[in-house]
Amino acid sequence: HRDLHYPLRRQRQMCIRDRFKVADGGTFFLDEVGNTSMAIQVKLLRVLEDRKIIPVGDTKPISVDVRLIAATNSDLEADVKAGRFRADLFYRLNVIPIQIPPLRERAEDIRLLVDYFVSKFAEKTGTPVKRVSKEALEILTAYPWPGNVRELENMIERAVLLNRGTTLEAVDFPERLTKPVQMGPVQEAQPETPTLESIEKAYIHYIMSQTQGKKTRAAKILGIDASTLYRKLERYNLKDEESDTSGGRAKKRD
Repeated sequence: HRDLHYPLRRQRQMCIRDRFKVADGGTFFLDEVGNTSMAIQVKLLRVLEDRKIIPVGDTKPISVDVRLIAATNSDLEADVKAGRFRADLFYRLNVIPIQIPPLRERAEDIRLLVDYFVSKFAEKTGTPVKRVSKEALEILTAYPWPGNVRELENMIERAVLLNRGTTLEAVDFPERLTKPVQMGPVQEAQPETPTLESIEKAYIHYIMSQTQGKKTRAAKILGIDASTLYRKLERYNLKDEESDTSGGRAKKRD
């Protein structure tokens, strides 16, 4: 069996039928399903209902046997009510829901993830696997990680690239990891138990302020493509973040 993981940015490079054909007999992990367009949602629902596709360049449908795992950090039920996500597709996908707690609630996983990402980026850069100092690990474990695993992955990649020794030290990580995360003006409006959307909105606001409104750089830190970031900025009414984070000065869009 083949396990295929297609982030949304890569999925756009392949039509929905091609993806299912390649994944036939295996597992198709569809990330960021909450950001798919209505047109893609219709096609996805049709494949899930019929379990058949018509390959590009052909006229006859073929059967496909694919185990689909869809992931999102959006509140799909709220999106259904708001008309942003098809109700029939939501109920078709919501067969066995798995709620994964945010990284801040499972600090015991951080050491395992750190070791994995250090090895991953060492292999990627062709360098020896680095150790992680006790002080650095304590900082990583104490940080609340509003961006969850993707933020941790980006931090480890940055540290591996910048470190010139054999051990990742505390100084290899941004100073903000040792300070409370400032969630910006969104924080005042958050309920005692914030929703995933309010957390995401606050985190996007924070990253946009940290990158001075540079959307390409912000999208890379967030682990999403630029077009997805544009949609989220519009969805959360953060379209003016670029000018707000630059002190009111007009900036060229990146």
